[in-house]
Amino acid sequence: MENTETKKSENKLDKIKNSEIVKKTSLIKALLIAHQGKELPRELKTKVMMTRIYYNGFYKKFEDAVKEATEGLKPEGFDKEKEEVSKLQEKIQKQCKDLSSLTEEMLKNILTDEEFDKHKAFMDMYNKHWRDVADFKSKKLNEEVEVEQKTFTQKEYEDLVNVNVADNYTIEQVLTDFQGMSITTEKQISTTDFLEMIYENFVC
Repeated sequence: MENTETKKSENKLDKIKNSEIVKKTSLIKALLIAHQGKELPRELKTKVMMTRIYYNGFYKKFEDAVKEATEGLKPEGFDKEKEEVSKLQEKIQKQCKDLSSLTEEMLKNILTDEEFDKHKAFMDMYNKHWRDVADFKSKKLNEEVEVEQKTFTQKEYEDLVNVNVADNYTIEQVLTDFQGMSITTEKQISTTDFLEMIYENFVC
């Protein structure tokens, strides 16, 4: 009876948001198991890989949901219109190498009236589509899932610190934009900041 209760306690599930899944997956994927002639003890290497695979399973479900929504939220005729407008884009790029400087007036000079109207109509459709996708992704990031929290001991953390001495680490972070929507973006952080985040998120 005691063994059963202990097992239940060890396998206790916690509810965390998908935004936490994104963060934990990003951190554990960036964690080095070998660097500059140093490597983690064999058992710890296995534990890191198992933890990486565990959280990545939840991350993949989140990614798959966003991909499905990206397809499912497309307006009727989106792909056909995109293909036709891509030909107009080629015409635009031939006459304007720096698209960041392209103005509406320049666009009108490059395209015929009919092409301009077609381009504008698609861009309105395109922007609305990606706003819908961003809204779905924001809601999905705030959705909760049940996970078994994976942790490292203090001794294991010391071994991680000994190996993880790269100049910097690239991680995926979740931010809130000016409209209050959750978005993901990549960021480079220092070794010190990275190891602090590992400690905060994984060390028991």
